[in-house]
Amino acid sequence: MSLPVSAAFSFTLNGKRLTISGVDPNTTLLQFLRDDGWTGTKEGCAEGDCGACTVAVLDPERRAFRAINSCLTLLPDLAGTEVITVEGVASGFGRLHPVQERLIQFGGSQCGYCTSGVVMSLFASYYGPRPVPAEDLAGNLCRCTGYLSIRRAAASLDQPAPGDPFLVRLRDARPSNPAGPLSYTAGGRSYHRPTTLAELFSLIERYPGARLVAGGTDACLQVTKAFRPFEELISLRHVAELRQVACTQKAWEIGAAVTLAELEEFLNGEGCKNGMADGRSDACAAPYGRAQEQVEGHVRGEAQEELRSLFDLFPRFASRQIRNVATVGGNLVNASPVADLPPLLLSLGASVRLLSSRGERVLPLDAFFTGYRRVALQPGEVLASVSIPRQKPSGTVRRLARFYKVARRSHVDISIVSAAFCFDLDGDGRILQARCAYGGVASTPRRAYRAEAALAGRPLDKATIEGVIPLLQSEFEPISDLRAPAEYRRALIVNLLCKFGYEEAHDRVGA
Repeated sequence: MSLPVSAAFSFTLNGKRLTISGVDPNTTLLQFLRDDGWTGTKEGCAEGDCGACTVAVLDPERRAFRAINSCLTLLPDLAGTEVITVEGVASGFGRLHPVQERLIQFGGSQCGYCTSGVVMSLFASYYGPRPVPAEDLAGNLCRCTGYLSIRRAAASLDQPAPGDPFLVRLRDARPSNPAGPLSYTAGGRSYHRPTTLAELFSLIERYPGARLVAGGTDACLQVTKAFRPFEELISLRHVAELRQVACTQKAWEIGAAVTLAELEEFLNGEGCKNGMADGRSDACAAPYGRAQEQVEGHVRGEAQEELRSLFDLFPRFASRQIRNVATVGGNLVNASPVADLPPLLLSLGASVRLLSSRGERVLPLDAFFTGYRRVALQPGEVLASVSIPRQKPSGTVRRLARFYKVARRSHVDISIVSAAFCFDLDGDGRILQARCAYGGVASTPRRAYRAEAALAGRPLDKATIEGVIPLLQSEFEPISDLRAPAEYRRALIVNLLCKFGYEEAHDRVGA
């Protein structure tokens, strides 16, 4: 099965439909905007840290604007979508947008270089389902204002007025399939966007050396920082079978192409009305109403009980702009020893489902990582989904699950050491099962198996935690690098478990 080859594609920019042809598929949205005269979008770091290049993309499925880093977005990824830059905010509103007015009123701009990105982050949040959260600005750096004036401007924003043209645009948005299959070629290089597994495997067979991309946050850096463009690109982000999320009686099933933002929304109960599946009920397909609210609350309540550590992770995972495009599968396949998701999923006993045209394999996640930035994928295979089991050991009364990340900055930074713990306790407070997983302490994310075995059957108290410290100290051999010396990492391995034990013991006493 082959996709029809096209020499052009189109998308909507600030209300105007553009047809793109002859542009290298490796071109980022930021490069295109600035070359085309849309210079309000700035280039700062060009690697997703500063937020100066932030733009908004309309998500018709969820009737929301998604803030993204245009420096980490390949232009063909936007085929069929609608993009708004800072130039389109005022022009689309007919006057200065409320976000812009409040930034002026509170002095939220000095040199102005970062301001367009701040405007776009606030713009996307302004039309969100809740007041603008401070973490939505974590991906925007500003050297001048000290942030207080920007935060005051954000806090002063009211709800959009009923006649707000962007609010009307969201309400009129119809879930459709703008991201249909695409095979775009320019300058001898190609970008392919399948929408089914059959199309995907056909492309992989035809282009065995193609680079598979999902969120593209790492692939773009290969192009713009390492100056290594790809001859063939195959996008996974619109393959329907890789984009499902479901809660069944046995497991939480997460498609590999699901973004971190979409996963967070699903676990918060927002995913049902947005088309994601809840395996126990068909209420998600019903119009929003009382039954819908019950299903959403049910998913949210169970997620907060069983997957508490994921709620710890979401605000610490890069920035809102990156969470809107970064995928669960991409974070695993990159196999970075300091990636955020792997230790958390290891602590929850996750497994991965690998698919190819030849069939299916299921591996425990700890068998998926085979070495530094190496995984167990065979030629022609893709990571299809992640499964988090819901079964607990017999006699479990309470599950304790937490995620910790130590980095030089509180947000938008690579971890020095991350740790995730999941303990199942019986009615007497004894540990029936313990999983302790770490990132940044070995060539791959790893569990502390000897410490876990020593914790089993013991009460969760100070003596138990102190008793496994010698095992933890000998279980890993961290290295020294620019972020931290090995001694500091070795201390964190122990101290993060102690922190977990103290916090959970404190919570139980308080309860």
